[in-house]
Amino acid sequence: MNHLFETYGFFKIYAEVPEFNFEAFASWDKLFSEEGHLVDHERFAGRRWDRLILALTRSQWDDNRPWVARMCGLPTEEQ
Repeated sequence: MNHLFETYGFFKIYAEVPEFNFEAFASWDKLFSEEGHLVDHERFAGRRWDRLILALTRSQWDDNRPWVARMCGLPTEEQ
């Protein structure tokens, strides 16, 4: 994320997550904001699933970088 924000100057980065895989992102809801919800958007394992569109702004990233480092087991600037 640092590379995307610092090198390309993005203001916001989007991620699309299928509903059936959202549990894997559940702890990341503090970092990403839901900006879209596509109902019954795709078919998988014999049923229809929604697709969530999540966004991360530069300020959200800057505010939460120490938390992300801890979640990933990386050293933080605070250490």
